Amino acid sequence: MKYRYEFGNCYYINCTGTRWIIPGYQIRVIGEGYNKVRRVDYFEQFGNFATATVRVNGKRFTGFAAESDIPGDTLPVLKLDKCRVG
Repeated sequence: MKYRYEFGNCYYINCTGTRWIIPGYQIRVIGEGYNKVRRVDYFEQFGNFATATVRVNGKRFTGFAAESDIPGDTLPVLKLDKCRVG
């Protein structure tokens, strides 16, 4: 990583501020037969929204996080069937 700009507990990983990391941020990843808590690699700006990128079995999945349907679960959920691979 060439550039790292710190703002609070957020680290920007490019000069324009469209990608950033929040250290230790976790997300629940749900797919067909897959339900695990993963660390988010980075967030990316997408208009007024942000996408989360995680790695599952060596592949990168990028998508929008949603609230959990599980009662008492406070982690956001990333559904693999609605994500872009790559």
